Amino acid sequence: LFQQVTPLPKTLEYLLLISDQAATCTTASGTTYSLAGSATNEVYKFYTSSNVAAGTVLSCDAPITALGDASSTDEEHQIILGPVWAYGLSTTTTVSTTTTST
Repeated sequence: LFQQVTPLPKTLEYLLLISDQAATCTTASGTTYSLAGSATNEVYKFYTSSNVAAGTVLSCDAPITALGDASSTDEEHQIILGPVWAYGLSTTTTVSTTTTST
């Protein structure tokens, strides 16, 4: 499953982000994670072994999937977003359009 918003429910010893397109993910503190890869193979990824704190929310400019290893249990997880309201996130998107007469 791919998503553009990913809240992390546990502190992770490592974080792996994967997509089929280039993407940049940003946290509320301004940390950015850029997925790099190949347009030929359509595989883009980012990996860090630095601890990422529980409660961190990744906002990405393209759909990604996230995997991580919980530091408290040493178990691997695929992190899938549940209902956005459960995380206090907005479901409202503002779209602006311009109409031109000819």
